[in-house]
Amino acid sequence: MKLTKLSLLAIMALSSSSYAADTLAEAFKDGKVNGSIKAMYWDREIPAGEASLLTMGLRLGYETASLNGLVFRAEAQSSSSPFADDEAKTVFGKTAFGGDMYGPGAVLSEANLSYTLYNTNLRVGRMYLDTPVVASSGNRMIKQSFEAATIVNKDLENTILTAAYVQKFQDRTDGAGNIPDFNKFNDDGAYALSIETKIAEGLDLTLAYLDNVDVTEVIFAQVNYDMGMFDVGAQYYYSEDEGQDDTNLITFKAGVKVGDAYFHGAYSKVDDDGKVQFGLGGGADRAYAGSLIYSPNYDANTETYQVGAAYDISDNAFVKAMYTQTDDDINEYSYVSFLGRYAFSGSLKGLSAVVLLENEGKDGDKKDWRFNLSYDF
Repeated sequence: MKLTKLSLLAIMALSSSSYAADTLAEAFKDGKVNGSIKAMYWDREIPAGEASLLTMGLRLGYETASLNGLVFRAEAQSSSSPFADDEAKTVFGKTAFGGDMYGPGAVLSEANLSYTLYNTNLRVGRMYLDTPVVASSGNRMIKQSFEAATIVNKDLENTILTAAYVQKFQDRTDGAGNIPDFNKFNDDGAYALSIETKIAEGLDLTLAYLDNVDVTEVIFAQVNYDMGMFDVGAQYYYSEDEGQDDTNLITFKAGVKVGDAYFHGAYSKVDDDGKVQFGLGGGADRAYAGSLIYSPNYDANTETYQVGAAYDISDNAFVKAMYTQTDDDINEYSYVSFLGRYAFSGSLKGLSAVVLLENEGKDGDKKDWRFNLSYDF
């Protein structure tokens, strides 16, 4: 109901603007179409089974030109896995570790109205979000989305202030092998506040708060210091689930640049009182020491150690390798991860390819191999 009222106010503003000016048609005429065509081939081995899956999809969006600060945007996503057998549908669509990819169909993920005045933007509707504690993840065929209202202000130098009310969430699939829909978190939604600021040259600070009403509260703090050749960072997560003890995670990282190569080490520790909630949406998973796919960095009493190296082969090619180990006093897991990315140029500009591998060892036995091809227009 709260979001509906905000939407009505925004629509009234658009209506009054359209009567005051005769350029609404031009706003639509001068709008821009964007999107991507994607193909993803994944091979996965988890306790529930082993399978391969080819998924293809289309993302198609449209955004009007600004009319007195008002902009309308919409985007639809589709997913299709035409050769999926029953094993693939189970492994990629209906399991705890794999219910994130198989879900054929189409969904309207964005349909929002925004208004910008000076350095402040108000947006209402379905949208992708990228805030410290509420953020969409786009590394599957279907990108996560939210039904929300946001206010973003940039009046302060080198500072972004964000306030958001989130009513519904659209995941990657529905967890049962179908295209996702927008569903409520709870009866009263979630509220988020964040500040992202540059304190000094190379020194960045992020503070954020999330109240997922009657479910969980999250506090997030991050500081990064880039000294050129060297960089260091620290993060702190605090969360408290309704009716449970509070818990926290602390993590550190340090890195060094050597020419076109980058080497880093990271460490994180969760206290004994329970699993830490990092926020809403997979994009809010920002802990430094996480592996590319599976590492359980937020589980109670878990310590994580990581070392990694990355190399810019050229302006178009990039590779990264990491070793991650977690220990919760009961199980130990190790993760060997590799990522390679290439962006084509010339007549194939807009086309990119990504290869991702991760093997879980010690007390775990999960494996993923992914090849993603995407053309953005």
